[in-house]
Amino acid sequence: MAGEWSACSLGHLFHVNHGFAFKGEYFTDKPCKTVLVTPGNFAIGGGFQNPKPKFYNGPVPDDYVLKKLSRRQLN
Repeated sequence: MAGEWSACSLGHLFHVNHGFAFKGEYFTDKPCKTVLVTPGNFAIGGGFQNPKPKFYNGPVPDDYVLKKLSRRQLN
């Protein structure tokens, strides 16, 4: 399985949108459909970390939702 992975920059996999103000009233500790990814999820030396996920139970514009890409879209 490890042989199936190849190194690439995160910018090749997704684009980060800035500017949406998530409303505090919708943050929750209860697991729900929306898990927020923030700069704190990325370790300074590299890598992804998610020891305490942030959940959001409110409206989110479609442009701010990660979508699975096909291999064709990644090439």
